[in-house]
Amino acid sequence: MTYAEDDEQPLDPAMERVRRKMIRLMVISIGIMMIGLLAVLFAIIYKIGSSSEDKQSSADSTSAAEQTSSQIELSSGETLVSSRVSGSRLILEIESAQSDRRFVFIDTQTGEVLHILQVR
Repeated sequence: MTYAEDDEQPLDPAMERVRRKMIRLMVISIGIMMIGLLAVLFAIIYKIGSSSEDKQSSADSTSAAEQTSSQIELSSGETLVSSRVSGSRLILEIESAQSDRRFVFIDTQTGEVLHILQVR
């Protein structure tokens, strides 16, 4: 048994309406999917572009920070326990021989000592 186009009967009007609605829904859903895909691609391109600008601005701020330097003198018996960076601040934790601790807050942009916190 072979299939021939001559044997195909035309659809009745109700089925033809259903077929047209299905095609219309398919075209609408494909359009929405394409718009969503383009939105995702544009978001990815935007993120890549903005991250390269952020790297450039951080490189500029790093070069400015490298130009300024500051020194903190540790007396005998003092040791640097830890250091942390929070935003544009560097926090140094220094312990003395008597187990006293002090925290030194430094601005990384200017190298200026902002605050010294003594903990006994």
